[in-house]
Amino acid sequence: MKEKLVSIIIPVYNSEKYLEICINSILKQTYKNLEVILINDGSVDNSEKICDDLSSKDKRIKVIHKKNEGVSVARNIGLELSTGDYIFFIDSDDYLDKTVISDMIRYCDNYDVVKCSYKFVGHDKKVSNIISRDKVYNAEDFIKEILSTDIGGHSWGYLLKKSIVEDIYFDENTSCMEDTIFIIKCILRCSTIKCINSSYYNYMYNENGITCSSIRIFKNINDYMYSVNKIETIIADSRINYECYEDLLRKKIILIEAEVAKITTKQDLKILFENKNINKELNQIRNNTELNILYKIFSYLVVNKKCFMMMFYIRARRLLKRVIKGR
Repeated sequence: MKEKLVSIIIPVYNSEKYLEICINSILKQTYKNLEVILINDGSVDNSEKICDDLSSKDKRIKVIHKKNEGVSVARNIGLELSTGDYIFFIDSDDYLDKTVISDMIRYCDNYDVVKCSYKFVGHDKKVSNIISRDKVYNAEDFIKEILSTDIGGHSWGYLLKKSIVEDIYFDENTSCMEDTIFIIKCILRCSTIKCINSSYYNYMYNENGITCSSIRIFKNINDYMYSVNKIETIIADSRINYECYEDLLRKKIILIEAEVAKITTKQDLKILFENKNINKELNQIRNNTELNILYKIFSYLVVNKKCFMMMFYIRARRLLKRVIKGR
């Protein structure tokens, strides 16, 4: 019997440093019946040439070059072009263990979706954390896991039947949690989700953190709020009986706090303090859900515009993060 075709979709943007590692980890999969779709999203580094060179050596690779419009547009183009029986997403700076696809596809006859476990890998190849599950979920329980645990709401690492993904696309109105919106929509069409831990998706993270402009920080916060509210609506309109309100409030404050922790100047803090939408969100969260002490302190400082104490909080948080990583 002929093997099912798996379409692997990779959005590419300025990934020259890791792109070959990513693509070679796919070409070296023990499962060979693959369609590799590279969407070069207006890269200005050497990514375009790397895509073209690799596609000339392996007929399984398709390359599309386009202007920069963001990862959601790139993934949606990949979905439109895919011809496989299954869909798998990977980011262009990540890579796979060589048996990931073969380990996942053997479960596909019995489950609607299969998800592999993953490792956080630094650029020195040191593994800092492993997120692993070996379990079967129904749709409601898995969505609860996405919103309240470390299993993650990313789109990568899932082997999705093309029939499930049909007519579902990435939301192009947000650049944060667009993959969570997508994957929740897919999961809501499923009865069973199988997580495996026999091989791993390797997620490359930046050990030094990401430096953002204040404009980017506030855009991220607004996008996160949009996405969380969208998820609440999707779940409310679905067939599952999941009271997600408090989980989503906690998710909001975690996301807001993580973005605010990137602020480096008092001027940007003052802009934050005057942001009525953020203050409204934090007040709503404080009044409607239980928070741990960290987030209670954070929300109090922002809502009450404690600039000096907030700068101290941000510095202390960064120091604590470095200490934890150094263990």
